[in-house]
Amino acid sequence: MKNRHLFKAKRLDNEEWVRGNLIYTFTGTPYIVAEYDHILNFININEVDPTTICQCTGLKDKNGKLIWENDIMVAHLDDEYPEDETYIRILWHGSGFCSKENGSEDIAPIDKFNREHFEVCGNIFDNKDLLEVGDKRYVMGSYSTEKKAIKAMEILRKVYENNVFYHCTANSKRFEEVQSILSEEQFQKATTEYFQFPQDNEIEV
Repeated sequence: MKNRHLFKAKRLDNEEWVRGNLIYTFTGTPYIVAEYDHILNFININEVDPTTICQCTGLKDKNGKLIWENDIMVAHLDDEYPEDETYIRILWHGSGFCSKENGSEDIAPIDKFNREHFEVCGNIFDNKDLLEVGDKRYVMGSYSTEKKAIKAMEILRKVYENNVFYHCTANSKRFEEVQSILSEEQFQKATTEYFQFPQDNEIEV
């Protein structure tokens, strides 16, 4: 746990990651001290982006790699379907570091199972494509979770069963084709004006 009090963040000058000790000036500007000498003279110090500051958990993943706040971890938990992946995000919650599984609202402390089965595969800053679905807003109807988005599509399917445009957008391949032609704002405007979407807080899953 000797790494527990280390921090990392992106440098303001080049957006590269730097790790070390976190300090603040009297004006509140954050710096990471990566190296200092035996009398605490700073040898390597960098101003960092405060929105990217992450603390080390002091724990390691299945490969012995340090786990940091805002890391994304992945595991293959089903031997029958090795292609299936389970993702979790590491975050500070309450009074300690926890994990939040992809598509779930549950937050739990990092445990032995996480450390033995999951490996760090990225972070929320550099790997936005791996972000947990619970943090995404789904374009069609703007839903907070994948389950709610799927439930909304089930509701729409019943209402617009014989509608050609619905079947086009409900088909995953055609959905991607339509969405690629329009900007996200245009696509959301087109679909939400065309369909009567249930609101996020109206859907129970």
